[in-house]
Amino acid sequence: MMVRVYNTIDTVPTWYTVWTPLSFFLTLFIGGPLLGYLLLRVAGVDGWALRLLPVVSLLALLVSIMVVVMQGSELATIRSSVQQASALVPDYGLLMAWRVVLLALACWCVPQIRGRKPAVSLLGLAFVLILAGEMIGRGVFYGLHMTVGMAVAS
Repeated sequence: MMVRVYNTIDTVPTWYTVWTPLSFFLTLFIGGPLLGYLLLRVAGVDGWALRLLPVVSLLALLVSIMVVVMQGSELATIRSSVQQASALVPDYGLLMAWRVVLLALACWCVPQIRGRKPAVSLLGLAFVLILAGEMIGRGVFYGLHMTVGMAVAS
């Protein structure tokens, strides 16, 4: 599992938290079902069970919002000998707000597909929004890299 690469590095305290693996798995559960639905729709596969896939993405988004809040509050408690974690990404709140807005817009598409076959273009738009939101999340994740005992010049 790729997440173990980041989660087991105890010299990077911002990644050595419960939020790292949870965020990786939530990315999987936010984007995966919607991408699967999009690809199955393009292939012409239909069935009532497919309508459950966007619900999985929506539930994962709700959990992801809680993770963003909890991780943000924990950043204030993480520090090395020279730097506080919250100083690594000073716009953490703004970036995560943009991420959540993009993901919420993508999940806004979910009610649009109730009761009928969703348009491939709508599913494609939702997936692009999810991809953009998750890219912001990954950028913030890598921006939070902080090695214990080392300083980064500003």
